[in-house]
Amino acid sequence: MISIEDKREIEERVYDLLLAYRELVELLKKEDGIDFNYWYEYYGISDIEEVESFHIVSGASRVVIFFDDIDYVVKIPFSGAGNCSLCKKEVEFFLLASDCNIEKMFAECDYLGNCNVPDIDNQYYQIKMYIMKKAQVDEFKVERISEEQKTSFSYDGDWNESDRNVIKNFEHFYGIELTEELIEWLIYNGINDIHESNMGFIGGMPVLIDYAGY
Repeated sequence: MISIEDKREIEERVYDLLLAYRELVELLKKEDGIDFNYWYEYYGISDIEEVESFHIVSGASRVVIFFDDIDYVVKIPFSGAGNCSLCKKEVEFFLLASDCNIEKMFAECDYLGNCNVPDIDNQYYQIKMYIMKKAQVDEFKVERISEEQKTSFSYDGDWNESDRNVIKNFEHFYGIELTEELIEWLIYNGINDIHESNMGFIGGMPVLIDYAGY
């Protein structure tokens, strides 16, 4: 469980960062991540990252902030309708996974808190923050499954190559029975976004790091 002390420390860290660099607030005010790369360059985010030892990436609905010296990442939804509910769903799904004793196959996440910060025009903007255990996501560290192993794929379903590689990793580390429990659980809960970019490793074991669905 993520401690209250860790949450407080990270919440303060994010608040201080956004207070110091209002360009980041402008980035978070966008409706979605479609033009993230453009705004990332426009606001000079890479220069801020270099000074503050963090890195920010974007999906369609939220940004993820990685601090170099913190074992958690912070997820902040863009302003568009429905984006916040995806983060909330992820927390709810982790609790449901815990009830089914499969939580070790997910990176732990939780709600972090609200934060009111000024933008470039000194108008206050409220963001909602969520926290997740940091996983290794470097593609060179993700153990890909050999062609021979892929031929022994045990679960019947309509999975593409990226999905199958994720599933085979879980089978390899957790066993077929527990992995099939995971797949049935994902299908039952309508989580259909399990490609390689949504898998990481914690303590050498594969975990899902984006399981809000879409």
